[in-house]
Amino acid sequence: MSPTSVERQLQQIGIQVDRHTVRRYVRLFGELLAEQHGITVAEKSLGQNVLAALCDVETVDEFKDEYAEELTNAGIDELAGCANETYPVKKGAKKELYEENMERKQEGKEPRTHPDSFTVGCGYLPKLDCYASVQCRETAFASILANALGLPLSSVAYSVTTMRTATTALSTAV
Repeated sequence: MSPTSVERQLQQIGIQVDRHTVRRYVRLFGELLAEQHGITVAEKSLGQNVLAALCDVETVDEFKDEYAEELTNAGIDELAGCANETYPVKKGAKKELYEENMERKQEGKEPRTHPDSFTVGCGYLPKLDCYASVQCRETAFASILANALGLPLSSVAYSVTTMRTATTALSTAV
């Protein structure tokens, strides 16, 4: 998520900041967020638990217990979750790929198909319009990363996970 899109999201809830402020906050508080609300596996931080940072709860189950009255007043009887990942291209990577492929063509080698990128994954609660978890990695997305991203969503009524080729609804009713 770019600083500009974060700026737009915050404006929707009445908080006005510019993209430079968002970037500055990430630099100031990013490591602190990871320390206090990191999702860890084998003592390695794989992402951040946004629910824990915003609401001081670890999972959707805890959120439902803590905010039962507010959910009832809002007419929300169950929460759904969804998660997805994307692969933004690193700055300058398309130009580098083009130049590398020109050299590869002259050498008779097959071209590389994808520029260098990184992975951003998010867990989201649509009825609350709230992120539950987020991760940004230099590596490709893998099942252990997907599992870590889904930990805060573990007790949603159902989860929709978008993959490259299909959308699958997974029933995780508790």
